[in-house]
Amino acid sequence: MAMMPVLDRRLPASGDEPAIQLPSRPRILVLRACRTPQFASAIARLRGMYPEAHLTALAPTNVHPETRTAGADDVIAYGSRRFGLLHAPFHLLARLRRAQFDAVAVPQMTDDFASHANVYRFVLALGTRAVVLLPVGVATRSFRGTAFARFVAWESLLGVARGHDVPLMLALLTIAAVKGRWHRTWPPRSHAIPPRRRVLHIITSLGVGGAQLQLAELVDRTPADQYDVEILVLGRGDEEFSVQRFGRRDVTIDYLEAWPLLSASILEIAARCRRERYDIVHTWLFYANFVGAAGARLAGTPYIISGVRNLSLWKRAWNTKWWYRLADVLAARVPDTLTVNATPLVADHQWWACTRRDMPVVPNGLNPSRIVPAAVGARAWLRTELGLAADATVVGTVGRLAPEKAQSIFVRAVAEARATRPDLRAVVVGDGECGASLKALADELGVSDIITFMGRRADSRRIIAGLDVFVLTSASEGFPNVLLEAAFLGTPAISSDVAGSVDVLDSANDVFPVGDVDAAAARLLDRLSCPQTAQTRASVVRTRAYRLFTADTMTARWLALYDRAPNRACDGGDSQH
Repeated sequence: MAMMPVLDRRLPASGDEPAIQLPSRPRILVLRACRTPQFASAIARLRGMYPEAHLTALAPTNVHPETRTAGADDVIAYGSRRFGLLHAPFHLLARLRRAQFDAVAVPQMTDDFASHANVYRFVLALGTRAVVLLPVGVATRSFRGTAFARFVAWESLLGVARGHDVPLMLALLTIAAVKGRWHRTWPPRSHAIPPRRRVLHIITSLGVGGAQLQLAELVDRTPADQYDVEILVLGRGDEEFSVQRFGRRDVTIDYLEAWPLLSASILEIAARCRRERYDIVHTWLFYANFVGAAGARLAGTPYIISGVRNLSLWKRAWNTKWWYRLADVLAARVPDTLTVNATPLVADHQWWACTRRDMPVVPNGLNPSRIVPAAVGARAWLRTELGLAADATVVGTVGRLAPEKAQSIFVRAVAEARATRPDLRAVVVGDGECGASLKALADELGVSDIITFMGRRADSRRIIAGLDVFVLTSASEGFPNVLLEAAFLGTPAISSDVAGSVDVLDSANDVFPVGDVDAAAARLLDRLSCPQTAQTRASVVRTRAYRLFTADTMTARWLALYDRAPNRACDGGDSQH
């Protein structure tokens, strides 16, 4: 599959930027703000950039000799040991301003702004026309005077944000929520639909995940002649997994520079949306839903769609922070359209976010042509892989080994079912923080000999296709793609009664209460006791999946929302608490 071009706006680790044009024999003031070896290296870099330059060093008196030895043409010495407006004598500052150097160069031990803030402010006070920053081991950065002033102002703002990030983020999110309510209650005039609308997708990361897969399926099916698509990622993380799934060559991926600062990320997104004038901003996952939507709303983006993709339980039980609910309450009021990917999420998010907004359900969709081939010969292959007889009974579960996936219920259910079915064998596919505790539990229950922990596998679909029954025991989900994969593969499946599992299976006989080991074991034994009935039921689920949950169907639902965007901007508001 073709790789998408990736736009990376971060500075390279090596290789200097093109030098700013200066007079043929420029006079450059070099600040001695580092140790002698690093200062000498910076002088050499400047000589390479400006061979005819006259380099005047500004250095404390106690390092005057070694500063000249390092390569400076002359040295202005002063008594203080530190640079900065509070440490520079007024007469020195006045003298340097009168000298009217063509540029000021700042050698640096690191590329950290906070460590050099006083130096930067000193440079601003000099009023120079050009500034060259020379961090050790990092590319040289050159600025015109006004650009450097903007750089210092922005970095200073980031410094404030680091100390008060969450309160500042909530303040910006509150403003965006007010603007969102105003936008829906008193909408602007409808504008003409452009021939090719600009869409920006904002997602938390491009690592392993169901949302990332859905984004890839949607982007690849979005008509290129109607939509100009870009993707903005908050964090880099594991960026290889999902990037390789994209097929369109005309879609670029960019990464947020301000992340993980929440308030600064909102402002950067706002600046980007204001500059690029997107017609639609579509946000994915929790952080993107408030950071991305808030930035787009502050920029005046005409249409914003946010997608809630999981039950609120994970924000209450496993990853609790005091501001999560407040952020969701505010974020629910920002977009024009707030969607969910499973029917039960509507009531859950209305309660969690204290809103009565209508939430269109856009279920996940997969491409059957990529899944179904895994079923060929899977049953025999899996038993050979496990070293079992060809007629062995094997059940299994697939997923990240995390608290919300609750695979401990699966291990306990297998242990309970074994009393009735001593021939039972099981597999657990995946890795994660709960791996060790799950193996310890299997040892404790005496089933470590019949449960194989297979780890993270690239062939998980083939494993699912080879099972007699697939079991999902999650305590929290959105729309479980793995259950949908089992449906397309024709594998009988049972699941905890959580979020989108009911949407996929569409039968109370295929689900059991969350956390109920006895019910899970009973459902499992029921499917194993009558394989023909289980296969018949799997065929019904598969037919339904082809009708409702393909990637084409999912894309059609999203595009329908996109197509309504200009008109929805003129609809009335919503009713909220």
